[in-house]
Amino acid sequence: MKPTCDDFVPPTTDKTDVELGFPKVTKPKHDSSTLNDKPPKKVKKSVIRKLLKFGLKVFLVLSLLLLFSAMIWLSFGWMFLVQLALVAFVAYLVAGGGYQFLILLFRTAPRDLMALQRYLRFLWAARRVAQKDLTIADIFREHAVRSPNKVIFMFENTEWTAQQVEAYSNRVANFFLAQGLKKGDSVALMLENRPEFVCLWLGLSKLGVITALINHNLRQNSLLHCINIAGVSAFIYGAELTDAVQEISTSLGSNVKLFSWSPDTDSSSSPVPRSQALSPLLSEVPTSPPSLSYRVGVQDKLIYIYTSGTTGLPKAAVISNHRYYFLGGAIAYQIGFRTKDRFYTPLPLYHTAGGAMCIGQALIFGCCVVIRKKFSASNYFSDVCKYKCTVGQYIGEMCRYLLSTPEKPEDKAHNVRLMFGNGLRPQIWSEFVDRFRIAQIGEFYGATEGKSFQWIPTGHEAIEANSQYFHVAAWAVPAIKTITILAMGKVEGHKSRHSNLLPTTTFAKSSVPGYEGRAGMAAILDINKSLDVSAVSEGIKKALPSYARPLFIRCLREVEMTGTYKLKKLDLQKEGFDPNVIQDRLYYLSSKGVYEELTPEVYKDLVQGNIRL
Repeated sequence: MKPTCDDFVPPTTDKTDVELGFPKVTKPKHDSSTLNDKPPKKVKKSVIRKLLKFGLKVFLVLSLLLLFSAMIWLSFGWMFLVQLALVAFVAYLVAGGGYQFLILLFRTAPRDLMALQRYLRFLWAARRVAQKDLTIADIFREHAVRSPNKVIFMFENTEWTAQQVEAYSNRVANFFLAQGLKKGDSVALMLENRPEFVCLWLGLSKLGVITALINHNLRQNSLLHCINIAGVSAFIYGAELTDAVQEISTSLGSNVKLFSWSPDTDSSSSPVPRSQALSPLLSEVPTSPPSLSYRVGVQDKLIYIYTSGTTGLPKAAVISNHRYYFLGGAIAYQIGFRTKDRFYTPLPLYHTAGGAMCIGQALIFGCCVVIRKKFSASNYFSDVCKYKCTVGQYIGEMCRYLLSTPEKPEDKAHNVRLMFGNGLRPQIWSEFVDRFRIAQIGEFYGATEGKSFQWIPTGHEAIEANSQYFHVAAWAVPAIKTITILAMGKVEGHKSRHSNLLPTTTFAKSSVPGYEGRAGMAAILDINKSLDVSAVSEGIKKALPSYARPLFIRCLREVEMTGTYKLKKLDLQKEGFDPNVIQDRLYYLSSKGVYEELTPEVYKDLVQGNIRL
């Protein structure tokens, strides 16, 4: 443990010493002998100590700059490094950081050096993968050859070794090669969480076939949309999802081959027209690697991962082999995963968090991953104890659900040393860590379909500020009572704090007659009608400025959520705030500054302009 100021004990000094360490002088102040006296050795040691400390700080700064320069050079080349240095120098001159910047740099240097060292190690590993042109299937095959009997997946009461995963994926590759699929083709896969889900897309990737990972909760138009935009040649679906496929089967093109998968290898029929049972067909295929006349490389497309569809139809993000390696590898190096770790994920495998960041630990590093079919708050830590997991995964809302469960011995009787994910709200962070005895939280942020960083000039000035006006094209536009200029996360954070951690979402609704901009509405799940609206009102009033408060609150009796436990907003936006249409309780922000119930009569007066917000 590092010594603190409170731990320092000053050395004892002789009575002849004064504060600065010089001996007392009784001669006149300007006596020549006093001026010619040499300072005692103690002064020399103090100066040397200060010089050493300064030299160490300079060394740390230079090391930081050197590592950062090496990282930029490896990633983007020397010309970009020179340009970045010039920009940084000019920015520093303009900003005038001065000594405060140096102090901050010294304080954060150890942390930054550790992060840079880990990132450089990962960049070096990623560079070797790119140079060797290795795909995810190639990397996993090396693990299967090196440790064939190591358990890679655990699911319910079954275990999958590396050799079993490799053999199953080879069966998939050989079967679809015989079906005429080739590099560049795509296949839709809609299956619940289980090891076969991973084996299916891993096997297809050996052919260079891109697998579109479909959310198994989608139905009708949304499901059809995801299949069509991927341009698939085949559609593999779980037998438990037959009803959903039957609804769209007539709308699928005749060139799309349908395959129904189930654990039962004896089943040979499917109720969906022109659909074949896949399991018995795979059992007849050899487990040897497929023989190809072409090469599948690291830059080739691997899978399509779709967005959650909270504000519209899902959109497909392209994930290449190289990008998948970054998704699974970067977080492993930065957070500090170990090859002996056992991971637990109840997250859907068709999304990035579960399907790449967690499953990637198995495929890239040969770690063991425990897969659960569906998230259960009451069984989370029971499962973790049962399977002896050391790393758990979460999405922010899951942590709140876990906190809402009754306390039990398993909450602390586990071996989890680290939990990683994104969206753990600061309002519950400390409580979550203390209750479940989590030594380390690994938070990450990123968008599946986004770049690392990119400046996108919009042509508009920044619109979020502590002002009730912002300027667009030199026009003063009133921003009073419009939530379109707000960061929604800020509002949701305050609502969560004052709504007893009930699920909440904030969105911009259509305009209210007589007002510019769009009105903000807060939707709060309140099944038991336990929400104290007055407490929420008081909390929002204290936490948010007047122009940032949502004009309407809707207490939801039920809600449709995405696979990552986010409230869907699009339908809520369309429904608006008409109590004649909506059966849920509605409240509006009155001119008194408090939330009052929105009845049909009040709604009529509001629309007619008889009531002002």
